Amino acid sequence: MAHELRTPLNSILGFNRRLIVKLGSELDEQNYKTLVGVQRSAHHLLSLISDILEVSELDAGKVQLKFDWESVNMLLDDVSSQMVGQIADAGLSFDVTPLKDDVRVFADRQKIIQVLLHLLVNAVQATKEGSILLKAEHTQLAEHSAVCFSVTDTGVGLSRDEQHRIYRQFSQVDEHSGIEKGMGLGLYLIREITSLHGGAVFFESTLGMGSSFSVLIPVSANLSKLDAEVV
Repeated sequence: MAHELRTPLNSILGFNRRLIVKLGSELDEQNYKTLVGVQRSAHHLLSLISDILEVSELDAGKVQLKFDWESVNMLLDDVSSQMVGQIADAGLSFDVTPLKDDVRVFADRQKIIQVLLHLLVNAVQATKEGSILLKAEHTQLAEHSAVCFSVTDTGVGLSRDEQHRIYRQFSQVDEHSGIEKGMGLGLYLIREITSLHGGAVFFESTLGMGSSFSVLIPVSANLSKLDAEVV
């Protein structure tokens, strides 16, 4: 299923990108914008397909993590380099606060990057003006040494009702918020992937003032749950 869905879509992305590069200077503004719109829509569709396939793997218990020791600050660099253009295009300021003294965590690099990208994309969708902050902190919870990754925005925030259901599959914010919507899978995936790392997700949000989502990942290979220790 992954091959059958992703392969033709990647071909569309490749051919469309080639058209933009080779014909960009020869096209009028409307046709250029059309090609750019096709590229953006195809990327969005590819992201949705990937989320649906990953939810299927999670629900079937078939996700296998590839653990290794990863630099926290390098993870932040990788994520910020992928998102800086999209955030700038949205007219938002973007700040990254790395660890003063870098730490390595025992984690699946691609999955942690995926979690942080989901959080940043959600923040961009929820924020019409203002700023987004990506931050890492080294902390201690009981006997656990952990790293807390957080994404804070100045967006629309969440109502009390939304806060109770945001982790459900296909759950979306109320239409009155006016923010861009996905399929409502991002936060479900974030919670499940974090749980597989023995971590926890928590958030603070005020309607109309913004939100801050945090992901707590144990530094060591001890994968016992941290949820009970998060207040």
